[in-house]
Amino acid sequence: VQIVRLVLYAIHTATKKTGAEDGSYLIKLLFRCAMCAVWCLEKSIEFITTYAYVHVAVDGTNFCTACKDTFCLIIKYPAQTAVNSLVKRLLCGVLLGLSTPFIAAAACFLYLDSRDDFTVHHSPLYSAVFVFLISWLVAAGIANVFEAILDTVFLCAFQDMDQNSPPLYLSDSMRKALGVDSADKEAGKSANYYVKTSERHQRAGNHGKVPAQADAEPPADAAPAGSAV
Repeated sequence: VQIVRLVLYAIHTATKKTGAEDGSYLIKLLFRCAMCAVWCLEKSIEFITTYAYVHVAVDGTNFCTACKDTFCLIIKYPAQTAVNSLVKRLLCGVLLGLSTPFIAAAACFLYLDSRDDFTVHHSPLYSAVFVFLISWLVAAGIANVFEAILDTVFLCAFQDMDQNSPPLYLSDSMRKALGVDSADKEAGKSANYYVKTSERHQRAGNHGKVPAQADAEPPADAAPAGSAV
C-alpha cells in the first residue's frame, strides 16, 4: 500500500512540475479519489491483519488462510465485531491512552506546585509536560497489550461457538460480557459497516423487518376441516 501511495505521489509531483495539473480539474479529482481509495484499502488491511495474526497464533495456519478466516468471521458476526471495535476504542484509546497521561501530568503539576522549595527556582509546568509524554508512551504500550487480549478473547469465543454446539468453553458470564445476544442493539448502525452490500440493501427494502412466511400447507394425510376423526 505504501508503494502504491509513493507511486501516486510521484505521478502527482511529475504532473505538477510539467504544469499538466494546473488547468485540469479532472486530474486533480482522479488523484484525490485514488488517494482516498488507497487510504480505505490501507485501513481495511490493517483491520484484517490485526485479527489475522491472532488466527495464526491460535490455529497455527498461514497468513493468507488466517485473513480468509478473519473475513468470514467479520461477515458472519458484524454486530459483535462492531461492539468489539467500540470497546477497544473506549477502553484502550480513551480510558488508558488519554486519561492516564492527563491524570499523571495533573498529579505531577499539583504536587510540585504545592512545594515552595521547588516553585522558587523551577516551574512545575515543564515537569508536568515531561511526565505527560512518558506516561503517554507507557499507556500506549499497555493499550496495545489490552487490544491484543480483547481480540484474542473475541476470536476464541466465537470460534468456540462455530466449532461446538453448544460451546464447550464459553461460559454464560463471558457470553454476557461479549454481548453475544445484545450485540445488534449495542452496535447500532456501526454494524452496517461489516455487512454485505446486498444484505444491507435487502434490509433497507424490508425496512429491517423479516418478511412474513407463507402459511405452511397441511400434510397430505391430514384430515379435512370439519370431518370426524
